[in-house]
Amino acid sequence: MALFANQDRWAFARGVNTTDSCGRRPALAGMSRATSTRRSPMTTEAWILQQQATPRRTWNIDSTPSFVINGQKYAGR
Repeated sequence: MALFANQDRWAFARGVNTTDSCGRRPALAGMSRATSTRRSPMTTEAWILQQQATPRRTWNIDSTPSFVINGQKYAGR
């Protein structure tokens, strides 16, 4: 929730490095810096895209916001 509550500060502010700023957000949830910066074969961007792909295909998500509640898709306009 904190990530979206402060989105204007890290995603849209001029002169802010969004990658660095996003990297600091896990601390808000109590995650250590060592854990949050651990490298894996998959980049953060690739992981996010992978996480989005399955529900997009499964539920035919094609708009934002979209919600699936009790197996029923509710799409934004």
